[in-house]
Amino acid sequence: MTIKGTHTVLAFIFMFIFQISFSQTPVQTIRGNVYDQDSHIPLPGATITLLHTDPLIGTISDFDGNFKLEKVPIGRYNI
Repeated sequence: MTIKGTHTVLAFIFMFIFQISFSQTPVQTIRGNVYDQDSHIPLPGATITLLHTDPLIGTISDFDGNFKLEKVPIGRYNI
């Protein structure tokens, strides 16, 4: 392969990698805790949903009241 051919192949590879890296949609992780307002005891099994999302995005809190929503599109949400 000639030097010109090598440069062409490398340029193609770099353009391909550049396109792949910027074609992904940025996402975020939302995490938190759910506690009873009066007793401050963690609430296991509480349903957490992001309002006005289609499809609906949600999860359930764990035994300690913790939750984590992964791969959520960047933006502001009401929980």
